[in-house]
Amino acid sequence: MTSLESSHQYQESNYELAQLAEKIPATTAHRVKLASHSTKTVKTTSHKKMSTTIRTTKHTSQRCFSLKAIEWKRRAGSATDIAVGADDAIWIVGTNGIPFRWNGKSWSQIGSKAATRISVQPDGRPWIVTAAGELYRWHCVYWQRIGLPSGVKAQDVGAGANGDVVITSTHEGIYKFGKKGEWTKLPGAAVRVSVGPKGQVWVVNK
Repeated sequence: MTSLESSHQYQESNYELAQLAEKIPATTAHRVKLASHSTKTVKTTSHKKMSTTIRTTKHTSQRCFSLKAIEWKRRAGSATDIAVGADDAIWIVGTNGIPFRWNGKSWSQIGSKAATRISVQPDGRPWIVTAAGELYRWHCVYWQRIGLPSGVKAQDVGAGANGDVVITSTHEGIYKFGKKGEWTKLPGAAVRVSVGPKGQVWVVNK
């Protein structure tokens, strides 16, 4: 895993980021994750306007990096998914499927529930989806299972800075979690989901 540190950060759209990366000379090929959930190979060079997460090529696959302004700095460990909460809590799903939290110096294992996807609510508590399609939320000292609508299995989960939580199902349904624990089915179909700071729902449909 890597991170990049600077006193100034700039956020660009994924499309702008990809365009920017194409113009920067470099030596090592990496892939930048786009909004469409596809990947695009670009050459790696630090740039003060780049702020994103990348996955490296097959030679160093599944390593996590964060970029702020100057260069990529590798962090110990490897992962298959990563999420950052509004409180800056950083969580990953390790390559063994177990969730870990960054404690400032290293990764701390949290529980023993295996996951495939992870997202983090505003107070730093994560939500995870398991390979069996179950949904869990970390509750102080244990993983609390969250009931789903009848016949629904979760595929992905997204938590916004405003507290909204949305999942996609294995049948590509989109469901929003309510304040009282109820689920509301949203229109459309999707496989991947993320929630913006004001509750905007972003999805990838294929």
